[in-house]
Amino acid sequence: MIESLVIEAVAGIGSVWIALRFFRRAPAAPPGPDLKGMAARLRRRHRREVRAIMELAREHDRRHPKSSIEGFTAREALRSYLPETLGAYLAVPEALRRVRRDGRPSPDDELSRQLWILRSGLERLQEADADAAAGRMAANGAFLHERFGAPPPLQPADPATAAVDFVNALGAYLRRS
Repeated sequence: MIESLVIEAVAGIGSVWIALRFFRRAPAAPPGPDLKGMAARLRRRHRREVRAIMELAREHDRRHPKSSIEGFTAREALRSYLPETLGAYLAVPEALRRVRRDGRPSPDDELSRQLWILRSGLERLQEADADAAAGRMAANGAFLHERFGAPPPLQPADPATAAVDFVNALGAYLRRS
């Protein structure tokens, strides 16, 4: 009886030793890039763009599962695309950032263009989310209509609200163009 208990105890200790030896915790992921520190070294207009990009990407990442392509794109914007863009710009000596050379745009102009590309891409992802949500709402409305009957008629919008909606839609269109 005691011999079997000793054997079981030794086997249990051996299992724990093997688990501790071979199944250690994975090393912590390296810290992400210091986007705030990088942005602090930029001109004010570029800092605003970087903050807007970071906000869009974080919000987009929160809305999508980690395994989705949309979530991946948002995380990569923060982990790779934006830091590489800022790093390349910050590598240019400050005195030469506004100088055009060999017919090319200045690094300052190029940074503006690249930040615009990142921001507009994330805005398009956000608009696609809104379109998908509107489609789901329409499908749900159709189901509810079929299940429970016709909804009451919609009240006409007041002119002030319609004007604000039009200006917002026009602004979104112009940002995409």
